[in-house]
Amino acid sequence: MAPLPTESRIFADRYMRDLRLREATLSSKMNQGSDKWADAFYAFYHRVGYAGSPVKRARMVRDMTNFLNDSVGDGAHFLLDCGGGKRSAGLMFATLSAGTNPFAGVHEEGVNITQHNIITHRNGDLRVLPDLSIAYVSKHAIGRLHQLGHDLSNMKATCVLACVGILGLITRESDKHIDGQLNLIYDDTLITGSLKHAVTCVNGKDDINGTLYDARTALLADSVVDQEMVTQGKHATIAVAKWLDDRTVARSFNLKLADTIPYIPRRDDYTIQHGIIDARRSNT
Repeated sequence: MAPLPTESRIFADRYMRDLRLREATLSSKMNQGSDKWADAFYAFYHRVGYAGSPVKRARMVRDMTNFLNDSVGDGAHFLLDCGGGKRSAGLMFATLSAGTNPFAGVHEEGVNITQHNIITHRNGDLRVLPDLSIAYVSKHAIGRLHQLGHDLSNMKATCVLACVGILGLITRESDKHIDGQLNLIYDDTLITGSLKHAVTCVNGKDDINGTLYDARTALLADSVVDQEMVTQGKHATIAVAKWLDDRTVARSFNLKLADTIPYIPRRDDYTIQHGIIDARRSNT
């Protein structure tokens, strides 16, 4: 990949620093002493679990939803879905964290997009899915988006990254795209990458599907010679828009959306060359 202009490289470095500060500030507000999303959310999950009463649990989830809604303009997270009543409530959201590529052996910085779910039922059941990576955007891609003229201040940056995260959410269980390239059109820009696969350990004991959308760079769509990439990007953008209309993690719905996106074979890239990548996704 061509090197970034100095101005865009400096912007990408500053964006990463700012994102770390936003994460630390919001995490501390959620749980005193936390400076990472994961720590703050695990603490919240435990507080909800210890509350006992379904009414108290539902109120805590609704309060957290309100907090996340009120602070979404800070540019470090976005809501995927929420709802419920007096004795039950659910919350699905995603966070943005500046950090290293999640695949072992890949030494670069970027933005990790991570999904978190919590559902408390009226019968007392509590279900959580914390800290699940759905997408990663390299710092190079952030710099390239800046070079192409995108306003990446707070909320506007969140809009771009939310689209990337939702595409990762839609395709992560798709057999059609299991070794495929993934492109997404955003305004006049083509964000390009591919699905990558690994097994992720949560709670120190459970191995789950760690598939994510690894976004490597961004290109001016009109300058892309391979029109299959542009066509796929347009279909992917439509799929993301349809997901936003329904907002669900239902596997059947997401697989149908993934099937509307044309398949393109995955190209070799930096992550594949240097990372420990599973040939196929884990079915756990």
